[in-house]
Amino acid sequence: DYCFIRIEDPFFLYVEALVEQNDLTTAKTTLEDFMQNYRDPSYTLTATTQAAMREEVRTQRRIELWGEGTSFFDFKRWGLGANRTQTGSNHVYAIDVPAGDRRWVYQIPISEIEANPNMVQN
Repeated sequence: DYCFIRIEDPFFLYVEALVEQNDLTTAKTTLEDFMQNYRDPSYTLTATTQAAMREEVRTQRRIELWGEGTSFFDFKRWGLGANRTQTGSNHVYAIDVPAGDRRWVYQIPISEIEANPNMVQN
């Protein structure tokens, strides 16, 4: 088995961490450098607050990593729910899973619980 990860994934995690540490100057410089060199030469980050910059990083991360299977972990880490019920969207299945719902936690298989009387469902 091979585990592949594109450099953009840990890069955006790094920028996200800078924002969460409130190092907005470094986060802005780093994000703008990436965007201008790899995606849009005219990109300028207009966000000035931590909340606004957090949303911009999340948006750019979702654009860059669309369809690569990272959104489950992103939404879980961000404490956000997933609402895919908007009319006219391209989502195949309409779901609405609020933040904190038990469906965000991988369940222990019932066979494992039945094989060990000391195990409880997480």
